[in-house]
Amino acid sequence: EKVEEIADHLARVQPYIGELSRDPSLRGVLNVLGWTVREGGAAVFEKEEFRALLVSLGEVVDGAVQGAPKVLPWDEMLSGKAATKADCRQFIVVQPVLDPQLMQPATVAIEAVGREAVTLGLTQEKGYRVRLTGEIALLHDDVNAIFGAGLKSTLLSFVLVAGMVWYALRSGRLILAVLTSLTVGLVLTSAVAILLVKEFDIITMTFGALIIGLSVDFGIHFGMAYWEEMDEGKEQGVALLEASERLGIALLLCAATTSIGFFSFQVTDYLSVAHLGLICGSGIFICLFCTVTLMPAMLTIWPAHLPPLARADSPVRHRILSVPSRYPRATLWVFSIFGCISLLCIPKVKFDYNPTLLRDQSTESARTFFELLAEDGGVLWSVSSIEQNYEEAQKKVEELRKLDAVQSAFTVYDFIPKDQEEKLAILEDVALFMPPPPSEAERSASPTVEEDVEAVHKLAQDLEVALRDHPGDPKYEDARRLYTSLRNLQTHFEKPEERSVLIESLRKNIASPVPLFLDGLYTAIHPGPITLSDVPKELYDRMVTADGKIRIEVYPKENLRDNAAIFRFRDQVQKVIPGQVGMVPEIIESGSTIVRSFREAMMASIVVMVFFVFLIWRRALDTVYAMLPLLLGALFTCATMVILGISFNYANVIMLPLMLGIGIDTGIHLIQRYRREGMRGAELLGSSTSKAVLWSSLTTLASFGSLATAQHMGMATLGRLLSIGILWMLACNLTFLPALLELEAISKRK
Repeated sequence: EKVEEIADHLARVQPYIGELSRDPSLRGVLNVLGWTVREGGAAVFEKEEFRALLVSLGEVVDGAVQGAPKVLPWDEMLSGKAATKADCRQFIVVQPVLDPQLMQPATVAIEAVGREAVTLGLTQEKGYRVRLTGEIALLHDDVNAIFGAGLKSTLLSFVLVAGMVWYALRSGRLILAVLTSLTVGLVLTSAVAILLVKEFDIITMTFGALIIGLSVDFGIHFGMAYWEEMDEGKEQGVALLEASERLGIALLLCAATTSIGFFSFQVTDYLSVAHLGLICGSGIFICLFCTVTLMPAMLTIWPAHLPPLARADSPVRHRILSVPSRYPRATLWVFSIFGCISLLCIPKVKFDYNPTLLRDQSTESARTFFELLAEDGGVLWSVSSIEQNYEEAQKKVEELRKLDAVQSAFTVYDFIPKDQEEKLAILEDVALFMPPPPSEAERSASPTVEEDVEAVHKLAQDLEVALRDHPGDPKYEDARRLYTSLRNLQTHFEKPEERSVLIESLRKNIASPVPLFLDGLYTAIHPGPITLSDVPKELYDRMVTADGKIRIEVYPKENLRDNAAIFRFRDQVQKVIPGQVGMVPEIIESGSTIVRSFREAMMASIVVMVFFVFLIWRRALDTVYAMLPLLLGALFTCATMVILGISFNYANVIMLPLMLGIGIDTGIHLIQRYRREGMRGAELLGSSTSKAVLWSSLTTLASFGSLATAQHMGMATLGRLLSIGILWMLACNLTFLPALLELEAISKRK
């Protein structure tokens, strides 16, 4: 049916084709058009193809005059259909040679493609756009994005943390001691990272911001404790010693529990995350060592001059801080109710299986990938299987084509046209009524500039005559616009310096494609039978194995951007070809493995944390007190994700075990101070410990928040989720935990 449609259209335009074959120049095109206007009468202006030609020609003329050239779409006019982006696109499949010695192994190959495109003249100035995409190009751009985002987030994190440390501690020497120990710890951690991991990716590149955000807590807690001891009038050495003694167990516990959160990643099958856990778990202890050695040494050599410590003397501030202790039961009830509501949101938390959504979508490779994905219904993602012979493959292809989720399924045999005899017969008829291509002797000589200018004048005159007899007729509206464009062009011809430039532009954009299209047309109407041996070797080798097995390739109907579409396609296809391979089953299996691994990592980290905290404290109740705000914070974070429509993905899935390791630190410091000195209520929340907890959480928030500014969506969502989680952990530890401790004190008094 499609071949017959094309044949009918060619029958209607064949008079133009014959004339253009003899004079395929600007003069020839304009003369054919003028002849049609003169001889065709009113009937020709009713033809849709002719009116489309007038519109396109007018746009080309206007473009030449305005300095914005536009090419006459001969392919659309000859085929009778508007060209799509896909019609204008050519795919070149390149297998690059990768250089493992480079940080970006595909650099040389990608640069070579760019140079070759310029050498071949495939430039935007000539109307071409060459873009690279595919797994290698995407990974190459990812390295740039990840490296840039990692460096930017680390620097931004350091600046934000330095600003907050300055505001919290208010002493130049104390701030210098904190930042120096942090810097030394970060440098040593980076050295350990290079030794342990060697190669970095989207996950491991976040270690800088994570280490800064977590390790600055040690310095802030130590600085606050030292400030408090000095504020009580103690000697420099005594203040340092007592601050160390008071914080020793708490800092060790915090380092251990945070490291447990990281080291729990070792049980996962996700290698990048396991590497991150190894780096950060080791880095926490390195930074703790720097804090308890370098900071006291620097403060001993350069004692800090500290202002008086602010007290919670304001009645309003005191009332706010005492809310959890004044209303402990109400506070616990509020948190319990919201905890139960959050628990209902847990089944709605999702993992996004589409890894391409994490990429920096401002890069060329990612933009091209998503453009193709959107236009062609998932053309870049397919499922394949290998069948023993043609009969089995064809049977399964027919079953696959009936599925709702499948756009196309084919084997190498589908490249051989069906119904060839009938199609060839139609094309033989076309060859009969189509004028044969003229010989070189029959072709007209190339026109001069003056002859082309004369052809423009003649066409304008023919249009003027036709329009004179039909004023206001809507069928002539397109001709009227073209006439206006030609008259405007003629005024520019009056300047000799403009005339040749304009004619050259019109030749290039109107006439230069004509010989190419005519050659293609004459070739297309004289084909021979096509057999399997005509399939290009590269394509044949892709579709048939060396021992003769047949590959089936299946493409989805839907755009596979969301989980539902991905699973729907995989599940339907799996019923026909259970042994499918390809990107779709790969990302589903990878995602499922990661979700399972992190569920195991989270449970392992909780068990080990509980065991370690109990081992140090030897108090089951305190261990429960430390864990409850942690679990509530995790529940609230998951509920917030559901409300905001944020999903877990391959990058941010690390945040839950990590958040558990971070969140328990706050509870440890508060419980340790409560047990050590019996502080309760507003007194506990107004102490240097609570201030240190608040400022360390805010600095961690600033550090992790720096990841949220990354263009790479994996890093950005990790930063956002960690920021949300830290806020909830802080809220639970500064409200729920004091209320819990107050309730215990009340029960003891009774």
